[in-house]
Amino acid sequence: MKTRKLISIIATVFVLLSSIFCTAGAAEMSPAELTDSSNTELSWTETSTDGYTLVYTITQSTLPTKAQSRATSQTVQGSGTVTVKDGSTTLYTLSVHATFSVNVGISATCTGCSYTYSIKESSWHFDSATATKSGNTATATGTFYKKVLFVTTKTLTSSVKLICDKNGNITKQ
Repeated sequence: MKTRKLISIIATVFVLLSSIFCTAGAAEMSPAELTDSSNTELSWTETSTDGYTLVYTITQSTLPTKAQSRATSQTVQGSGTVTVKDGSTTLYTLSVHATFSVNVGISATCTGCSYTYSIKESSWHFDSATATKSGNTATATGTFYKKVLFVTTKTLTSSVKLICDKNGNITKQ
């Protein structure tokens, strides 16, 4: 009788220890770790051939979790914006928004993209725009024009491009 009780106690302790050690190796993630994303931003300024200032900004949001950071694939989202200025006056902005599927160390593919724009100076107007994807690249191209007294006095075409490398880094054009 004492032997059965001793075996029962040992078996219970064994089951408890097994369950403790099995769950100790599992990665536990808090809700913040599951939803936290890594954001980076890059910006630079250029001057167009007709004298406008072009301010480019790229924002990248990688969607890693602790589980995903050890994985070989990840989803990277990014946006690129060109802000067109005449002196200190902002005329308009054009942005491309893209999602990339990255097979880390091997390849990246743009899986979707779109564009948005915003007119900042009332004499400028939106004509047309497109967002295109090709391989690991997303591009938005838009045409804007300036009207003075109902006459178009200037037309500008602007582009912004995102390129995602095989490691999930979005770089400038």
